[in-house]
Amino acid sequence: MKERCKWKAAILVLIMVGLLKEFRPSGPFLVDYAVDHKNFTGEQMTHEVLPATTGSYIVSLILLLMVTDVLCYKPIIVAGGVYNTITWVITIWGFHSINLARLRQIFYGLSVTTTEVAYFTYMYANIEKNEYKRVTSYTHSAIHFGQFVSGMTGQLLISFNLMDFEELNYLSLGGGIGALLFSLLLPRVLRDVEEEKALKAQMGDENDAEQPMKLNEKDEKGVVLGLIVGRTKMCWIKWGCLVFGVSTVLQGVALFVMAKTHDLYVAYAMFILFQTMFQVLVIIAKSQVAESIREKSEAFIFGMNTLTACIIHLLLTMAVTSRHGFHLPIRDQYVVYGVYGILLGVGFGCYDLPSKLAGKTRSWSVDVRNSFGRGAKVGGKDEKNVHDEEKEMETISASMPYSIPREH
Repeated sequence: MKERCKWKAAILVLIMVGLLKEFRPSGPFLVDYAVDHKNFTGEQMTHEVLPATTGSYIVSLILLLMVTDVLCYKPIIVAGGVYNTITWVITIWGFHSINLARLRQIFYGLSVTTTEVAYFTYMYANIEKNEYKRVTSYTHSAIHFGQFVSGMTGQLLISFNLMDFEELNYLSLGGGIGALLFSLLLPRVLRDVEEEKALKAQMGDENDAEQPMKLNEKDEKGVVLGLIVGRTKMCWIKWGCLVFGVSTVLQGVALFVMAKTHDLYVAYAMFILFQTMFQVLVIIAKSQVAESIREKSEAFIFGMNTLTACIIHLLLTMAVTSRHGFHLPIRDQYVVYGVYGILLGVGFGCYDLPSKLAGKTRSWSVDVRNSFGRGAKVGGKDEKNVHDEEKEMETISASMPYSIPREH
């Protein structure tokens, strides 16, 4: 019971870390801030400063996926809070040259990768596998709720002229400091926690094994769909590819519609549809991967997945938007990404559908054979019973006393 309460508290602390880490109202206005307050040009920001983030992603991911599991997650989360704080310190007081602006993007990239590698895998080392999906939904919901509050706060303050771009940076710095302080409160992950789990299983501690982290109902109300997915009971091993295929096709269609429409409300509706499906699929995928991989290797596996995604994203971006590639306008870029999503979804379906059809065919043939076998068995049994009954009657008749008249 004590351990259960301890990790309930850890989940709440981790949720606060994710929420505050994503509270950066000035984030969407970085280019405007640099142009209006720091004398940068839009060309400098687009082609010289912002691209430094991608390189930082890739390099930091290579390093983090090697050391995060060894360092047991918490130090990496704390380091992410430090990087996030440094990001906004440079933004406020050191954003004076191209090199310092690039350095700011490097620290920003480090803070983002620590979230992807350590934040989402911290709890996997401390809870049972049957809780992975629920905890994944909680941590993702915290991140997205923080982004929602951040975006709404920044937009409202700017729209009503309550703050300017420079003043918003102080709110972002406050969120970073808050996330750092909460990360220091996280319990340390013990290296022998997996041995403790195995010992509990051997001792048959059903209470701890089956429901180690069941939260109160009042804690299950920030991003609703993510939380619903976390509590959905479905055989994702059986239906996962089909769900991913259909959802990815719909995402591609949403992007395609966004590329063609000139109605703002339709574009927003398609964006919401795309983001909703994307985040739901991420929750499902991460929880299922975590359940199927070897313990204490979560950060390495998720780091490799994120690194692969960054490389694909880099190559696709270079091919579509770079001057050395097709250099497409924005609407044509969305068409390319939409077609890419549709083809990816069809690929999921083509991978899974033949096995489903083959399985149904085998099941039908087995049922037919079994029905014929049961019919033959029942028929043989009836014939045998009739024969045995006839023999029994003959024996009884032969053993009757001769004083009893018999029919001829």
